[in-house]
Amino acid sequence: MTYQHLGVEEREEIQQGLWKKESIRSIAKRLGRSPASISREITKNQPLQRKYFPRVAHERALLKRKDRGRKLRLKNQTIRRYVIKKLKIDWSPEQIAGRMKLEGIGSISHEAIYQYIYARVYRVAMER
Repeated sequence: MTYQHLGVEEREEIQQGLWKKESIRSIAKRLGRSPASISREITKNQPLQRKYFPRVAHERALLKRKDRGRKLRLKNQTIRRYVIKKLKIDWSPEQIAGRMKLEGIGSISHEAIYQYIYARVYRVAMER
């Protein structure tokens, strides 16, 4: 069985079940979902007042889905400038990452630097 994100209708069903004081297992069975999925959904989307709002939960899920994926490889402009400057004089990503920590410029892994390099190479290749 492939995973499907919860829809707004299913979230409304969860709310109805909670209002009726149904167990998580019975809500899950009715929706054809795992009890763990329903439990996670409720836990994730019940703020301090302990009420579940399906429309708010759905909007939050859509925002989180949109924000996932690629993140900025190098955290800020200072770090990017430093990395590019050192790459131009043939330093390895390992040397750059280690030196940044010693100089107190910031902390970034050598793997993040490699990913930054590969992303730039790929972008240039795609432009051709």
